[in-house]
Amino acid sequence: MGAFIGANRVLGNVGVGGVPAIISIQKEYWLVYGICIIIAICVPFILTVFLSRFSKEETKELVDE
Repeated sequence: MGAFIGANRVLGNVGVGGVPAIISIQKEYWLVYGICIIIAICVPFILTVFLSRFSKEETKELVDE
């Protein structure tokens, strides 16, 4: 994802990160920045839910044995 942001020349200033970084992004790059923020929020959420369910099933199988 960092390569995608860099390729589109969307760079934040040092010290500004996360949601407040929109302050340092130029207006013409807000769409790219927004897409990357959505990806950065959704992918970890989906992975957490998926891996949590897998872990719960695996733990249940170990307890049943």
